[in-house]
Amino acid sequence: MFLVLFGLSTVEVKAVESYRDSDIYDMAPDSLNISLTTTDPNALFMPGKYTSGFGPVISNGKRLDFPLGGNATAITSAWSNVDNNYLNINQRQNISVWIYMGDSNSAAEGVTFVLQNGDDPISSSTANNVGKIGGGETIGTWGCGLASSVRSPETMAARAIQHSWALEFDTMVNGSTTIGSSTKGDSLDGYQVNDGGGRGIRTQHVGWAYPGDPLSYTKDGGNNWYILNHNDTSELDTRTNSEKRLAWHHLAITYIPPEKGSNIASLTYKINDKDIKGIDFNSWDRVPFAQGEVGATIPLALDKFELKSDRLRFGFMTVGAAASSFKGANASVLFETLPGVIQADTNAYIINKTNQTKIIESDPHKTNNNHPDMFDGSDESLPTATRAHPKDELQFKYLLNFVSGRSNIDNATVKISLPDGIDFETDPTKQIGEIDYGGGNKQIIYGQTPSTGSDSNHNEFKEITVNLDRNLDLTTCQAVISINGVAADLPAGTETVKVPPSHAGVSTDQYYADLETKPFTVYYPDDTLTLTKTSKDPQVLYNQNETTVTGHWDFDKLATATNEDTEIHYSIDGADEIVTKDTISKMGDFELYLSNLSKKEHKIKVYVVNHNYPLEYDKDGKVTEVDTFVSNTVTYTVTVEDKALRIDSKSDQELIATGNMDVGIDGTHSYNDSSSFKNDDLTLHTVVNGIDTTTQLSGSDAITSGDFSANIKAANLKVGDNPVKLYMTDSHDLKSNELEFNVNVPDTTLTLIPDLTDITALYTEVARLGGTINYSDNAAFKNSDITLNITIDNDEPYMYELTGDDSATTNKFVYEKSGGELGVGDHTVVITATDGYGRSSTPVTYNVTIINKSLKLKSDKGYSFKSINASPETRILPRSGDWTLEVESINTKWLLSAQCTELTDTTNDRNLAGGLIYTNKDGAIQSLEDSQVLLASDDTVGQEKEVTDIVGQWSKDNGILLKVMPSPLAGSYTGTISWHLTDSVQ
Repeated sequence: MFLVLFGLSTVEVKAVESYRDSDIYDMAPDSLNISLTTTDPNALFMPGKYTSGFGPVISNGKRLDFPLGGNATAITSAWSNVDNNYLNINQRQNISVWIYMGDSNSAAEGVTFVLQNGDDPISSSTANNVGKIGGGETIGTWGCGLASSVRSPETMAARAIQHSWALEFDTMVNGSTTIGSSTKGDSLDGYQVNDGGGRGIRTQHVGWAYPGDPLSYTKDGGNNWYILNHNDTSELDTRTNSEKRLAWHHLAITYIPPEKGSNIASLTYKINDKDIKGIDFNSWDRVPFAQGEVGATIPLALDKFELKSDRLRFGFMTVGAAASSFKGANASVLFETLPGVIQADTNAYIINKTNQTKIIESDPHKTNNNHPDMFDGSDESLPTATRAHPKDELQFKYLLNFVSGRSNIDNATVKISLPDGIDFETDPTKQIGEIDYGGGNKQIIYGQTPSTGSDSNHNEFKEITVNLDRNLDLTTCQAVISINGVAADLPAGTETVKVPPSHAGVSTDQYYADLETKPFTVYYPDDTLTLTKTSKDPQVLYNQNETTVTGHWDFDKLATATNEDTEIHYSIDGADEIVTKDTISKMGDFELYLSNLSKKEHKIKVYVVNHNYPLEYDKDGKVTEVDTFVSNTVTYTVTVEDKALRIDSKSDQELIATGNMDVGIDGTHSYNDSSSFKNDDLTLHTVVNGIDTTTQLSGSDAITSGDFSANIKAANLKVGDNPVKLYMTDSHDLKSNELEFNVNVPDTTLTLIPDLTDITALYTEVARLGGTINYSDNAAFKNSDITLNITIDNDEPYMYELTGDDSATTNKFVYEKSGGELGVGDHTVVITATDGYGRSSTPVTYNVTIINKSLKLKSDKGYSFKSINASPETRILPRSGDWTLEVESINTKWLLSAQCTELTDTTNDRNLAGGLIYTNKDGAIQSLEDSQVLLASDDTVGQEKEVTDIVGQWSKDNGILLKVMPSPLAGSYTGTISWHLTDSVQ
């Protein structure tokens, strides 16, 4: 590299890399298929005027070539077919082309891009001094001043393309940098007196003007030749570039129709806004030598075209030249987008979902998005930011909108670069984004392992590929591609990281576009915005649907934040977010009025956003850059309810009945608004097995909560599960909630065990049928819990309720029935025990006999006599101990006799010398061994029971005695007395 100094200006020159046309064609960008002919009405392009033998041609079906190589004076041109490939002045239009102006060993005057009235014939070339096609400095476009008759701007303009606007890529300077120093035929680039305070053009340049407008020309001093009044002149190398990758120059045209009532449209042109890989090296801080983006947004005066229709044709002119030993240059044009094929709008930007901002480049000269003010949904309303914070959730959006065209956007492939500094999902089973086609039609994008892409200078980046599932046409016209990412943590020791643009290259057979997001900075904020709740939380509203919640926000460091700067974002139950401000409350405080709340629990999530946090100031203290801060999120809970009577249980939900006792359920009752009440106004409903029983509560004192007990009678329960439901009602028929329980009555066995099953009773007495009752599980119970089911002689059964409140696991019972009720004779009594739950024992049968007379003898099992020693005399021994011998008689005569066996010493196997005798009161003696001896009798008959004590009628010297003969042998002697009691008298 070397420097050449011109006065106070510095021109930097860099060595040129040698390249041929074939080198450039081999690295050409993707482009559309095109056609050029004068005979096919469907052709996109038609030849313009050209020097014989140098007409435009189509190569490879895509490239429009202007073959002027080797000729220094030849002119050639091509125009769009105004029947099907034109710029519609009433619609937004985009044209995207690549222009190549010759290899490093060629020379050309340059190329012009021209818009012309579509109604004019294709008569594009100017006339020189001898009336032929104009070339040289005119590039076949501007007025030619070689003829001596050209003595005014009007005659100059008349030799230019009429009714047109042209943008020139001038590769040679024709004119002097000082006023009046240019020469005829070499003056159009002379000193620009109308450019600001005047300026000279020193090198290759671009600029624009209206070729057929006299105002576009100014005399060069006092000479009779003219300079072209260039507009927005920018010096730019467009031929013999320093690197062959820079030989293709991108030109983007965006046309915006005039507003209603105006004749001034807007036209933006950009040159070098991207490289051959579609990458905007301007945004990526990779601008090659002398190849920065140039362009302008200009007011396009439509009256200059003298239009009679809505169509402007567009075309390209080029002219050969001589430079050193080189003559002519082969120029070429490639087309990415043509409004006659597909008109589509594009934009790309980033949504920071964390702080609710957008990162977007709205300056059309700093982005290659052709519609930077097109947004998805409500994104446009979000504040614009230039920074993000680590962990911010970001959404990269790429918008493609089909507007019109003879083709649709079919089978589109989009390659999206993933910028460093952002973490993206790579798991193919997880979602990284989506494509929204509108109308609820969405396409899920899953994670990918990124491939490697690069720009034209081999700078690499990560990229993923997305294929659109749907074609875009007038029905499905828009695709919004969203890719989600998270701002990564900064490397250790790093305060900021600049995130480069994300590039999205769209390619189809008939459409190519490059979209890009704006670069931005990720940094750690040096402050914190904190939100706290100041109102009661949670809240419960009774019989109302509105309330107010309050909070307070505060920065740790910034003291100048205002309520005006702070947005309050809130959502109710996950619905759409609402954004508001509170400029009335004192600084840092806010109130949110909530209304029309439905009857349920509501969650209100709130956070605040400050979009005006000052970061940078100028020397005068004016804020030059701001950031957005987002607070933490707080959640308020507001429950809306009607006034309700509420009961709560203090008992278990599952209850087991014990024995035969009633089951109790305890609980509390109150109103949900804590209002006072009287128990007198409340009714407890106990529903057991579907049967509702009501109990009026008692209490006249005003209370805010009370206790209740529900008593479930055992009689209302059955064995097994018994569903129980409790609720209350008040005097206003307000019903409480319901409590549900289950009372289980165990299926235990009830057992009745009789004392005797054979019973005899006089008809004047009662028959006593007794026994014991218990449960198989040894449950305690009371006799009063038991009812006897009694059937006598197969008559109708009847119930007999036992009494007794002593609780035990086994209880005795006696059932008495008079003999008179039963009647003399044999009776069958069947008794079954039943408890309050309906559990019954196995029936027990009692056999009861009722008699009309009775005779019974009561005696001891053994009797004894006084012990003696042996002696030589005969002796009568008295009775020893208590003797019992009684006759019980009712309604019968009777007599009692007795007889005894010999008394025997079984040990010594010998009989006693003697035996039992009976001595009556008169002293008469009878042996009991010989025969039956009458002891007593009674010939009276009575209905009352009479008991005769036989022994009581005896003295010690009479009755049954023992006679012992002299000298009896010692021993213990026993025998058996047989009693004979008969109901008659001898």
